[in-house]
Amino acid sequence: MFFKYLICLSAVSFLRIPNIYSQTNFVNGSIVTVQGDTIQGYINNREWDVSPISIEFKKNADERVQVYTIADIASFDVNSTRYLTAEVDIETSPYLIEKMDTIASFSITKAKVFLKELVAGNKSLYRYSEKNDHPFFYVQANGRFELLKHKRYFQYHLATTHGYSATKVIMENKAYLSQIVRYLNDCMDVNRNLQYTRYDQNSLLKLFEIYYKCHPSENVVVRVKNTNFKFEMGPLLYFSNPSLTFSGANFSRNYPVRSIFSTSSVTSIGFSADLVFMNAKRKFTIGNELIYNYLKSTGTYTVFVTNDDYDKYTTQADISMLRLNSIFRVSKNVGKVEISALAGFLMNFSLSEKIEKIDEIKRPSSTVPTITTNKVELFNSSLNTGIISGLGVGYKQIRLDARYELGLAMNGPSDLRDLGTTGKINSIAFVLAYKW
Repeated sequence: MFFKYLICLSAVSFLRIPNIYSQTNFVNGSIVTVQGDTIQGYINNREWDVSPISIEFKKNADERVQVYTIADIASFDVNSTRYLTAEVDIETSPYLIEKMDTIASFSITKAKVFLKELVAGNKSLYRYSEKNDHPFFYVQANGRFELLKHKRYFQYHLATTHGYSATKVIMENKAYLSQIVRYLNDCMDVNRNLQYTRYDQNSLLKLFEIYYKCHPSENVVVRVKNTNFKFEMGPLLYFSNPSLTFSGANFSRNYPVRSIFSTSSVTSIGFSADLVFMNAKRKFTIGNELIYNYLKSTGTYTVFVTNDDYDKYTTQADISMLRLNSIFRVSKNVGKVEISALAGFLMNFSLSEKIEKIDEIKRPSSTVPTITTNKVELFNSSLNTGIISGLGVGYKQIRLDARYELGLAMNGPSDLRDLGTTGKINSIAFVLAYKW
């Protein structure tokens, strides 16, 4: 009864999550109008990985929401983070490997955007991103924003070891390194660390930290800390179609092996927590899921001679379990959609078991069959383990996985151990998760 109540309560919470999220994410913030006026209020803080094109603002908590775009405001501050409206250069060459060109030179266009201020000081650093895996970084000098230029392209290299063959090699135009040398030219430690500097937020922030160690007296505000990890969590819905099978000696008294088990589909709810490796551009994730799970199954086998002479054996199982999944995920962004492959381990901890074996015996000498019911066990352990593999697709905060769950063999009933009886619970599952 408790778990039925828990499932209903969690389901209601899951359905309300998007609404709750949007309401409770309004935090103290301010906007600066194009006329230079500062207005205090509340901003819907989305903690944007991709730079916003508009924000939701209201002066008072109970006021109607107003939407401001790049054309409406000069800047906004939220949660100790500042975004500035600026017209900047953007490098428009294809970034994805499958679309990459062979041209090393840059293709520059102008755009008016919200720049995220990463470091504010005598030497500042800014970020703009249209996609999670393709950010642009800027420094400010002489009152203008300068794009730190970086481009990936490919070349064909000829190999003649076993005849002529062309190999596609990814190259990089790292003009940003010479730009940084000119910009941070009064700190020799910066030059010594340039060889380790990649074109990503964490790497560039480390370089600015080194620079300001050379100038400890200067005032600097690091608005975005150097983070290698991000913690995400949220509810999930779990749908599966399990199968129950047994193997072992095929003797007449070995009822699990001789039975064909039919199972009912499972719909339950759980909670997930993921650790995202930000320094790998969100490509790798380690996560855990806690799910209330259950198995309802009926197994039957019949020894049939005639309508008046047969033995029919039915095993009915109703098992409640608590599932713990540990999953490693590799992801790639394709446009606005995230595609992932996953693998991991599962553990089912039995919470309650109700398993009955019903024997129906009919002989010609009797007018009605004899029916007996006994409590039995199907597994001699309360822990079921297995492995998980699958694919996932995500969009913004929602992710859907299709998985195959392979249960590892467990010892069957204790009284049938001498017959080598083992059982497995396999399933095809779909998991719908929401992250915040």
